[in-house]
Amino acid sequence: MQRLLRWVIGLPLTVLVIAFAIANRQRVTLSFDPLSPSDPFASIDMPLWLLFFFGIFFGIFAGWLACWVAQGKHRKRAREASADVARLQAEKADLLKRLPEQQTEEPAPQHIVPMGSGWI
Repeated sequence: MQRLLRWVIGLPLTVLVIAFAIANRQRVTLSFDPLSPSDPFASIDMPLWLLFFFGIFFGIFAGWLACWVAQGKHRKRAREASADVARLQAEKADLLKRLPEQQTEEPAPQHIVPMGSGWI
């Protein structure tokens, strides 16, 4: 179903993009000098469709970068949690190794009342 949907949406979209590129072949000058519009020191001469697609790809990249930076705190928390899990697993393994030693030394209490059970 997804493959059919991709073809139904993707094929017409591809045809529209190609038609847009063919229709906008005229060259435009992109200037980076706001002070001298007649003789800019930094300018690029390119087809209009290329400028349009560069804008789209730049926007996609800027959005990806902004999301990646914003989610940095979550990645840091995940790294810290992973380190805690590894530390706790090592501690558990160490305690399990020492468990037979401790059982012979002192017996466990026979009556344990759970805390927070609602009894007053």
